[in-house]
Amino acid sequence: MRALKIVTFLAAFLLFQIELIIAKMFLPHYGGSYLVWGACVVFFQAVLLLGYVFSHYAIGRGGMARYRFIHFILLFMPLLFFPGRSLVVPYGESQIPLALDVFGRLLTTIGPVFFVLSTISITTQMWFSASGFSKKISPYSLYAVSNLGSFGALLTYPFLFEVYWGLSAQINIWRVLYFLLIGLNLWAYRTVGVKEIKKEMIETAAPLRASDDASWFLWGAAGVMMFLSVNNMITNEIAPVPLLWIIPLCLYLLSFVFNFKLRPWCPSWIGRKIHLILGFSALLFFLVDQRYFPFMISLLLLGAAQFILCMYCQNQLISRKPKDDCRLTRFYVLVSLGGFAGGLFTTWFIPLISQSLVEYLFGLLVIAATPLLKKTKFDVRPLHIVFILLLMVVLTAWPMLFVQYNVLALAMILMIFKIIYGELRKSAHALFLSLVCILVTAYYAPLLWNRGHGFYVKRNYYGICEVIDSEGIRRLYHGRTLHGAQYLQKERRGEPLSYYASPSALSKILVSPRFSFHRLGVIGLGTGTLSAYTREGQVMDFYELDPDIYAIADKYFTFIHQAKGKLNFIFGDARLSLDKNPDAKYDFLLVDAFGGDAVPVHLLTQEAVQKYRNHLQEKGILMFHVSNRYLDLRYVLARVADALGAHVCGKVSDNSSALGGISRWIVMTWDKTVFDTLVSEFGWIAPSLEILQKSRLWTDQYSSILPAIKLGDLLDSIKNFKPFYW
Repeated sequence: MRALKIVTFLAAFLLFQIELIIAKMFLPHYGGSYLVWGACVVFFQAVLLLGYVFSHYAIGRGGMARYRFIHFILLFMPLLFFPGRSLVVPYGESQIPLALDVFGRLLTTIGPVFFVLSTISITTQMWFSASGFSKKISPYSLYAVSNLGSFGALLTYPFLFEVYWGLSAQINIWRVLYFLLIGLNLWAYRTVGVKEIKKEMIETAAPLRASDDASWFLWGAAGVMMFLSVNNMITNEIAPVPLLWIIPLCLYLLSFVFNFKLRPWCPSWIGRKIHLILGFSALLFFLVDQRYFPFMISLLLLGAAQFILCMYCQNQLISRKPKDDCRLTRFYVLVSLGGFAGGLFTTWFIPLISQSLVEYLFGLLVIAATPLLKKTKFDVRPLHIVFILLLMVVLTAWPMLFVQYNVLALAMILMIFKIIYGELRKSAHALFLSLVCILVTAYYAPLLWNRGHGFYVKRNYYGICEVIDSEGIRRLYHGRTLHGAQYLQKERRGEPLSYYASPSALSKILVSPRFSFHRLGVIGLGTGTLSAYTREGQVMDFYELDPDIYAIADKYFTFIHQAKGKLNFIFGDARLSLDKNPDAKYDFLLVDAFGGDAVPVHLLTQEAVQKYRNHLQEKGILMFHVSNRYLDLRYVLARVADALGAHVCGKVSDNSSALGGISRWIVMTWDKTVFDTLVSEFGWIAPSLEILQKSRLWTDQYSSILPAIKLGDLLDSIKNFKPFYW
């Protein structure tokens, strides 16, 4: 038993750690899109499903004793690929959609080894079931061990492996552990025997109903949809990095650990109050979407809701598991198939048809739909319809009445939801119908509120863009981050606003006669505000990852049409685009690209900055816009500049009068005269030696946002939250 536990734990550890390693390696290829992780998860689920199906049929046809030999052949097969060979991710652009491109690249890099690892959990459970150990110990407890190994991989990666080792070292450590896994399997083979399940036992096993298969599928889908939707909300807000990926996934895995361990644990109140949990979780979607709470409060509430709902899903799974171990592989195949379908729907399909993160509501809908499989009578009464209509009216009107946080208003709507769902719990059909109506409300209500939502909304694989008109100003938001603004008054449309307005440190450099800029480069288009600073004879190249941003800037803003200089637009990841244009030399180059609320990590590494330097004139200026609510990137860039022999200085601008708030800028230059001018005449400040030593050098092989997190600011957002604000 011990040997199988260790094998199961280590296999799951390796499975999930290679997920994080390869996803981090892939991020630079897609401009740091927050959906890279979601697309990777769909691939992992697809291969996991393939591994389960293979094990299900191979064990079912040949028996466990014979399958053990196949198992050992599989363990050595990846040595022909990775980890037997180096892990190389081809760097280049593709014309196919992001999700499909991620799928194809993963298939050719870690596909074989991931397939082998995906078969181990189900193999060890069947191995244990056929071993003759005490029948008092359920083989399903090994699934809890497997999820514990996955949890260990997730928890140690951002706090240990990512902090202390670069990608090459991480891969080498992973290789060593894989060889250890092979050795542990040999140990298990010598110590754990097999007694085949007799054919007559299979034939006399309790028959399965179609509703059993369907419920396993739907509960598997629901849990995945909940964790991926919460993941999308978090990484779209801050940044797509492993440290944030693990939060929803850890909660998801813990729910499996608690429910599949030897003595399953799930608080009984979750099942009794699931009607209220679903109702309050749906309400939470609107509260978070309307920025009702500070982000940290929203994060805690979303995490709590996801964990409770996943606990319910996994508890339903374990309580409905097959009574006979011979059905074990079928159970996992259907759960995995549901997870794959849920991931595919959430990550590939929803971003193409939705303008908001409604995948969260779809997850709630699946949870409410599953109990209907055993309901033959439609039991929605007129009173239920009245309550559901009241629910839609309250959800629509409430944000118009209470624009800001109000404790009495929150208490009131919670009480209304409690009363309504207290009645709806009597009918599973009514409960499901209420969530359908809430989903409909999520689509039409923002148009009625006309607050915090724009007249134009566009969602794609890079995030959600909104164009909003209010108080005579048009704004572009990407997620919660302002990406530019413009006056609606015709005579003032040419005035730069937000971070780039005339008081800013950036504008003073661009308009100063002390510098002569002929060709300028900007990584990140936004609304095209910077084109307002161009003069006759100047050329400005915009590098933009997302073509939809250009369509928005071209149609809804006028900066690029009013520009006096010549503008060029290059689409795709900036690093790849610069490689394609080796002759481009800039007097001024600005890195102003944001993924979530932060500059994508791969645009801040030593290799990236070296590439920028190669495209700078001798006296050129390289500037970074590092305004951020959650990360302090000054130390990171100061360390990179020091490694490359650049002069570096920084400045903070207060653009509150121009909608920009506090903006932070970093400048690098390899010309001492330019540096002295910035410090002496423009008031830029050079970093101290202490600042240079605060951060480890970021490279394409190593980066960790852990030291850059503004933990104090995040905690202050909770501490300064006024729950009794009137």
